[in-house]
Amino acid sequence: MRLLKAFASIILALLVFSMYLWQPEVSLAGFVANLTSPVSNNIYQLYLYGETGSSGTVHHGVDFSAPEGTPVKAAASGTVYISTDLIDENGKYYSYGKYIVIEHYDVTRGTYYTLYAHLSSRSVNQGDTVTYGQIIGYSGNTGNSGGPHLHFEIRKGTYSYYSVRNPECWLQRSNYDGYGSVYSMCKTSSGSRIEGMRISGATKPESGYGASYTYARMSNGAEFGDIGDYSINYHIARANPGSVTLTYAKTGYTTKTQNVTIDANISKRINDMIW
Repeated sequence: MRLLKAFASIILALLVFSMYLWQPEVSLAGFVANLTSPVSNNIYQLYLYGETGSSGTVHHGVDFSAPEGTPVKAAASGTVYISTDLIDENGKYYSYGKYIVIEHYDVTRGTYYTLYAHLSSRSVNQGDTVTYGQIIGYSGNTGNSGGPHLHFEIRKGTYSYYSVRNPECWLQRSNYDGYGSVYSMCKTSSGSRIEGMRISGATKPESGYGASYTYARMSNGAEFGDIGDYSINYHIARANPGSVTLTYAKTGYTTKTQNVTIDANISKRINDMIW
């Protein structure tokens, strides 16, 4: 009897050890990009995340070309952290205008925040609990805005300008309606991430053009928003499926191309580009 118990213990130990050695392949997409898009409209392609605008300010988020009154949905479940109107002493909106910030938490990313700005109206208040896909307000043109759109940000860890992340790397990749996406890394031969690289060549349904942009660096040297945790720094989302040639361009770097296939309803990591 003791011999049988000892034998059973050995078998159990071997099974546990084999499970430890064999690890199922984990899809990176499941960890990074499972947030619901706040609107169904596409991301405006001419002022991407990390790019510098005419005022010299680095873009902290992405802009969705949403007509005024478009329902804006929570990208994930959480608690409303801010819901307010930014109005100056003269009663005029400035900066984000009417805006909402939601605090989220999950075991993979910890605490992070999503921000929805330039709204025409807000449907939730500070402290409210919201679920992903819930309507929290409506797009507008309040604040420092050149026309109706939704400005959307993600901040990881703390609610700070220095903790922003590229929303294109976080947005859901399953609700494609026949479109697909690819994501990867631009880096040097020593492994350093390359900032400010524009990647183009795919097409998107609304704009007919698809691009992405790697992270930027703030004037104080802080890295502005790549997702180093997952070794990616760009994501071309909701692109038309097919064989495309991506072009990688940045002043001071040799322009390179990469042939990739974008598959319908699938998001996949493609080869890193190395300089």
